[in-house]
Amino acid sequence: MWNPIFRFIGQFLAALALTSLTVLTHSVGTNWVRRYFDTFHLYMKDPRVFKAYYVIMTGIVAIMVATHAIEVLIWILFYLLRCSVPDAMSAMFFSIASYTTLGSSNITLPPQWRWPQC
Repeated sequence: MWNPIFRFIGQFLAALALTSLTVLTHSVGTNWVRRYFDTFHLYMKDPRVFKAYYVIMTGIVAIMVATHAIEVLIWILFYLLRCSVPDAMSAMFFSIASYTTLGSSNITLPPQWRWPQC
């Protein structure tokens, strides 16, 4: 029988890599927002360009939505490459439900990827 300390080391390392990649992606997206804002924030102070504020904020939201979509795509690819779900649609549904913390789905991961029962 496996030593309990090493039983889930593969899953731990995979989760660590996947979480690190997600955080790195989010960091890059946040940096894009900062650079975008640094480039265009002076237009918000110009009284002649009243709608610039809304355009700039829409750009910031678009960058963050794209960043989150890329992060979900990373998880979709992980589930597909590990054959943890039956097909791409299930991977997408499970990833979105988990990422948004909705959490309710009829798709479950294989037993080795679930939290051990006490």
